[in-house]
Amino acid sequence: MKTLALKVVALGLAVAVAAGGLAPAVGAADKPPIKIGLITPKTGNFAQMGIDMADGFKLYMAEIDYQVAGRKIELIEEDEGAVPATAVTKVRKLITHDKVNIVVGLFMAAAAYAAAPVAQEAEVPLVITIAASDDLTQRKASKYLARVSFTGGELGHAAGDYAYRKLGWRKVSAIAMDYGWGHETAGAFQRVFEELGGQVVQKIWTPVNTTDFGPYVASLKP
Repeated sequence: MKTLALKVVALGLAVAVAAGGLAPAVGAADKPPIKIGLITPKTGNFAQMGIDMADGFKLYMAEIDYQVAGRKIELIEEDEGAVPATAVTKVRKLITHDKVNIVVGLFMAAAAYAAAPVAQEAEVPLVITIAASDDLTQRKASKYLARVSFTGGELGHAAGDYAYRKLGWRKVSAIAMDYGWGHETAGAFQRVFEELGGQVVQKIWTPVNTTDFGPYVASLKP
């Protein structure tokens, strides 16, 4: 977690400088603090993940005494709620009201897809720490956006290859959450698995807030 937080800070500053968002730290003592907006889900189904994300980030901030390159860091936190509309509102608030230099975080793919354009239009660097949406760094890539985590496609490709080559599976049914990340991960699995000769005979999509998967498991084809 410490290494990840260091990478996030370093990458965020690099993106900010490259995009023109921060001047080099000459006479840093006279400069205002670097404002980082940290947005994670603290309510909803993914609250614990968001709390862990924020705790890890703040742990590293404390270790470096909330300063980098001779400048103080001011951290402003917001709750993504794992809801796209909320993420948009909170990212816009961080940028327009709090005047942050960098936005960091975002857990849910749908929230990241919705909020990323807000940062890009404002030309404020966004460093995504979890949201694994493939197209954020592919078809929708931007010089104001970077990610330090994996993508859904990476997981799906590896799982499809492993299922066919190592487990010897030839037919599978897939259950995935019905939003961007679930579709991208399942799609990547299917592509690799079927290219190798396997067959995905059924795909079941569950609502994001599903806690009881019993009915879905019962509907699987033999």
